[in-house]
Amino acid sequence: MKALGFALFALVVTVVPGPDLMPVLHNALRGGRRAGAATTVGAAVGSLAWVAA
Repeated sequence: MKALGFALFALVVTVVPGPDLMPVLHNALRGGRRAGAATTVGAAVGSLAWVAA
């Protein structure tokens, strides 16, 4: 039973978008694919720096 609960929780966490989604969408819609990609790279680098700290 615990494994089923964990699997459902993992599914929800995987499907729900994270906090970086809105800035990426905003920049992609206003500035195009390149701006969206730059925002994505910035968010990824920020996450890696946070993990490394």
